[in-house]
Amino acid sequence: MEHFTPAEAPIHETRRLPVLPPAKTVGRNAELGQTFAQVRAGKAVLLYGPSGIGKSALATTIASAFTAFSGGVLWWQVEDDPLELLIVRLGRAYGERAISDSPNPTGQIAAAQRLLQREQKPLIVLDGVLNLNCLLYTSDAADDL
Repeated sequence: MEHFTPAEAPIHETRRLPVLPPAKTVGRNAELGQTFAQVRAGKAVLLYGPSGIGKSALATTIASAFTAFSGGVLWWQVEDDPLELLIVRLGRAYGERAISDSPNPTGQIAAAQRLLQREQKPLIVLDGVLNLNCLLYTSDAADDL
C-alpha cells in the first residue's frame, strides 16, 4: 500500500509552509523575540489586526524556526472551525483513527492532549477566522501542555 501524508501533517521544512517567511523583517525584532519566547514556553499567542500589518510574516518567521524542532508545525487554514473539527484534524495529522473517526470528537480531548505531548508539542498555527468560543473552551487544557 502506498504511504499517504494528510494535508494536516506536521511540517518539518520551511519550504513546505503555506506562507514563506520574508527574507528580512524590518522593525519587528522586538515582537519576534517576545512572541518566539512565549510560543517556545508553550503559551498561546493570538496575532490579530487588519490585513497588511505583518501578521503572516511574523507567524511564518516563528514557524520556520519550529520546523527544525521535533514537533514541527501544524499550519491549518481555518474559517470559524469548531473544536470538533480541530480535534478530528489533529487525529488525521498523526494517523490516529480513534481520534479522527470518533463520533464524539470532544470526548477525545484527553487523547488529543496525550497525542500532542507524545509528538513533542508541535507549534499549531490556526490561520484565518477563529472560533473564539473554541479557544476559550480549550484554554484550561492548553495550560497543561
